[in-house]
Amino acid sequence: MNISVTFLEATLYLDARVCYQRADEMAAFVQDESQRSSVQSRALHGAALCGLYLHEFLQGVESCDEALRLLSDPRDREQEQIRALVEATYAQILLALNRVDEAAQHATSARRWPFGRAQRERRFPLPLLAGLLRFTRAT
Repeated sequence: MNISVTFLEATLYLDARVCYQRADEMAAFVQDESQRSSVQSRALHGAALCGLYLHEFLQGVESCDEALRLLSDPRDREQEQIRALVEATYAQILLALNRVDEAAQHATSARRWPFGRAQRERRFPLPLLAGLLRFTRAT
């Protein structure tokens, strides 16, 4: 998945999405179920980010839904961090689709998971997202 992150940071979102989709497919070969869920959900989160940046929001919604299904009951801190990232990304996508109430639910959900490193990795800080939600509701 390192090459997909490199593509994502280089704004080569189509290439990054292909890599994330391959990582999702390759995760099926991971023996440990917990590790498989982590790899798959990270790949799906990356694909959702690509969907957000490419304005392919429905693809992003599908990726987030699948990742949240895999992380419905996080087993460790890593999965909790991934869950927080997915929830925050989902909120951004829903906000772009003008689904403000759903975006607010996911932003609130993202806040309840521990962040640690995940907070530093986030490109769209939760306080900013919360402010955008209040502004969008007011207008």
